[in-house]
Amino acid sequence: MQACYFDSDCASDKYCSSQNYCRYIDAECGSSFDCGPSEYCEVDGSCLITSGCRYNTECPGGYVCDIGAAVCVQAPRCFSDVDCGGGFRCSSADGLCYAIVGCQYHSQCATGYSCEASGLCERVGTCQADDGCPSNHYCSGNGYCYFDASCTQDVECATGSYCSPQGYCTNTPYCSNAAQCLGGEYCDGKVCRTGGCTSHIQCAPGYVCDAGTGSCIP
Repeated sequence: MQACYFDSDCASDKYCSSQNYCRYIDAECGSSFDCGPSEYCEVDGSCLITSGCRYNTECPGGYVCDIGAAVCVQAPRCFSDVDCGGGFRCSSADGLCYAIVGCQYHSQCATGYSCEASGLCERVGTCQADDGCPSNHYCSGNGYCYFDASCTQDVECATGSYCSPQGYCTNTPYCSNAAQCLGGEYCDGKVCRTGGCTSHIQCAPGYVCDAGTGSCIP
């Protein structure tokens, strides 16, 4: 799963999707229903075998962990919380049972789950822009709705979003130096990118790559 901002950030057989992840041009699947019974659809459009697990949060969306078998299995369908077992609640977004997980930040929830005002991780729904989310929610770079875009640090934002200098979660982080990026990232002079630069072509116009620090400088 590779994050991206432009098609050029992806391999030749992939493009940058609206969720800011590289996706195969000839995708194998659009959802997990296109895959086999023991597989799920990754964001890049490929069917992958459900992985081993210890907790529900280690499974992809729509799956829960079968603790006894230590594998991810499709979550049971439900109409209300009564249909789910203890410690689970029914998601109104997709009608599946999910574990009740407490949280303070979005980063403490599984991908696609918002840390809501209730202090619980909940699945709100998918989106392509902020207006596709409920009031007081924003659309993150991973294509899901999350509660409250205000922030003071990146950890408060969902995967695919960064805390801007103006104090709100944004999908395209603005930066002028590496200090404004997450650990393990460098600033190309405009946006934060994974790793460090190795050549000038990785930098925005007006910036060059400092091989010693692996960061772009003006």
